[in-house]
Amino acid sequence: MLRRRSKHFALLLVLTMLATMFVGVGTSSAAAGYSAGSIVKVQTGWQDLGKIKVTVPASELNTTGDFFTVRLPADFDFGLADDTEYGFTAVPGTDSYVLPAGALKASADISIRIPTTSNAFGPADVNKITVQRVADNELKAFVDGGIFANAEVNAYFYLVLAKVNVDSSSPATIEASFEGRANSPFVDGKIAIASYGTGMVTLSIDSVKTITTSIEAADAIRVKEDRPGAWKNGDDIKIKLPNGYKWKIANATITRSDGDGTCALGALEDDSRSLIINSTSNSTVASYYLIKGLQVSVADESIAKYGDVEANVSGKASSSPSSIVVAKYGEYGTKVYAVGDPKEVKAGRAEQEIGKFAIEEIIKDSLPVNKTINLTLVGGAKWDFTNIVGPRVDTANSKNMGNPLGVNPAWVAVGSNNDQIRVTLGNTGSTSAIKAVFEKAEIKVSPAASEEIKLAVSGSAGVTGEVVVAKVVKPVTASIEGTPTEMIVGTRSVELPSIIVAENMKEAIDANSAAGKDLLWIEFPIGTVCTVPAKVEVIEGDMVIDQSSICRGVTNDGRWYASVKIKSTSSKPAKVKFSGIKLDVDRTVPEGEVKAYVKGSSLLQTTADFPGFTSIANTVVANVISPAQKDVVKAGGSFVIGATTYKVNGVEKTMDVAPYIKDSRTYMPVRYVAEAMGVIDSNIMWDGTTQTATLMKGDKVVQVKIGSKALLVNGATITMDVAPEISSGRTMLPIGLIAQAFGVTASWDAATQTVTIK
Repeated sequence: MLRRRSKHFALLLVLTMLATMFVGVGTSSAAAGYSAGSIVKVQTGWQDLGKIKVTVPASELNTTGDFFTVRLPADFDFGLADDTEYGFTAVPGTDSYVLPAGALKASADISIRIPTTSNAFGPADVNKITVQRVADNELKAFVDGGIFANAEVNAYFYLVLAKVNVDSSSPATIEASFEGRANSPFVDGKIAIASYGTGMVTLSIDSVKTITTSIEAADAIRVKEDRPGAWKNGDDIKIKLPNGYKWKIANATITRSDGDGTCALGALEDDSRSLIINSTSNSTVASYYLIKGLQVSVADESIAKYGDVEANVSGKASSSPSSIVVAKYGEYGTKVYAVGDPKEVKAGRAEQEIGKFAIEEIIKDSLPVNKTINLTLVGGAKWDFTNIVGPRVDTANSKNMGNPLGVNPAWVAVGSNNDQIRVTLGNTGSTSAIKAVFEKAEIKVSPAASEEIKLAVSGSAGVTGEVVVAKVVKPVTASIEGTPTEMIVGTRSVELPSIIVAENMKEAIDANSAAGKDLLWIEFPIGTVCTVPAKVEVIEGDMVIDQSSICRGVTNDGRWYASVKIKSTSSKPAKVKFSGIKLDVDRTVPEGEVKAYVKGSSLLQTTADFPGFTSIANTVVANVISPAQKDVVKAGGSFVIGATTYKVNGVEKTMDVAPYIKDSRTYMPVRYVAEAMGVIDSNIMWDGTTQTATLMKGDKVVQVKIGSKALLVNGATITMDVAPEISSGRTMLPIGLIAQAFGVTASWDAATQTVTIK
């Protein structure tokens, strides 16, 4: 006896574990199975617990019949008459079978449903399934298997629990337990068939409509119980609008699309801000209501805020969510904005695609029919009509388009500069505010363009705004090795520092000789004449140049240039160095900087579209001075305490001694500081015998002597508070008075420990 009970308990444990993993419970094909179609939500009282599917292999049934019991939690009630066994009879015209009249209590409804597809039971066998009440919460079902002894089919039927009395102490998960007779295909098991709780009422709105000070609207609100009786008789739901708004309910109606509950609209409260909905009966079937004809109105436009009109949900009923957006408030208008990041475009190039942008109505019909939208490029660009005329509509990301613009809007050029296009709006045909996202517009970019390309929106449609649609990158940059050469007006054959043209991306310099796009040249200003470079070489990347093509030339307006042909592009950013170029400077060249300009058909595609802008990059290669200034050099620099590196005119250099601080004074090397003050090297002299340093610049002669506090400026003595000293073979002293003598300034930054000479 103990062994049998132990085995029974073990089997029940296994089945219980399986029940936590699956909705249905069963074993192999030789045993019966039990499953619930869905987990229904119920609360206290007579509730529909759904149906349980019972599957049994007909060939396994005992010829004299088999039975199983179904048990619900304690204090549940099936509602059958006590201790009486009844056969089931067919309902004409259906595949359902119910107990004979009088077998059920008035509030109960238990039935057996045998589908015609069960392949085991038929109309003649309706009395082969009988049921007996064992206890309030337990039934015994008997299946006569005599006619199925040789049937190799799986029969199934449903136990429909349309009304069962659920006790108030019910567990959260309601389970049905099954026990079968020994050696019966009806095995022991347990399945979840329902969840117990007080219930919830859920609110939702079909769509968020836009309102204005003159337009009142709200879409249908849906109210749904998640189980019978969730919305108790007398409990209310309150939907309260924000300040500045009010409800209008003159045309509102409530209809029930499911269930048997009732509800009604109550009087508006809080100056018509609060909509009250009352339950007027307890449902026995979960109910679903639709409230139509509501309107949200702007009561005070000085208080009402633009944007979503979010109402608070409260009341006695348990409801969700706690707030709901019932409308959107705005006035007629539009907005313009970028969609995603601006695209990179190359200066001097055509067919450059800009980033996406959008024009969106704040409310429907903000874009008037037969009015225009203008798009003007700002920042050095023109529309490129090579492939398409103007932006296309991105249909995947646009909304409610109707037909205001079409997929391919009919943009037309405005004026002759090609920087502005226009479109005329058609009928939108849309019932909601439109959002038009534009893409694939192409532009030509000026060689002089830098930083950003913007789109300015205007026109009679009232759309205004400015958005960044592109970031300009220079295909190449130019630099020199070393510092610019000092040249006196009228000098000849002065060698320039090497000029380096560096690609900022691969293939920035083209090699399409078939289209004539293969020349790279360095151009110089009018009044100068360059020689042929001594050497042109690729110092980075795998670009190939034609060495035999190195030459010089002159433009129609008299500008000399040195050029080379590009044979093939580089697979990574390349650098090309022009070395050994000498320059003549005639007397028409003004004093100041001389720049070398990077040009060439290998780089530029848009020079014809932007007259006067023919260079993609430039660098200073020389400074022209007058003969009277030959000994005067403008300079500036910075020195850091403890560092042997310093800068003159932005160029970093190295010295053999570092500045230091002594007795709260900053000591600096005179020779290097003199360079930063514009004293040329030949005008910095040292007399080792007298240990005197002499500096000359323009009409000033300054002298200092080691160990002496006397500073001589053009022979006049100025007494310093410290004397120069020698450190690491260099004359060191505070530089303030010397800087003053030469008319320059020396400033101190304590945070960075830096002395700056200007």
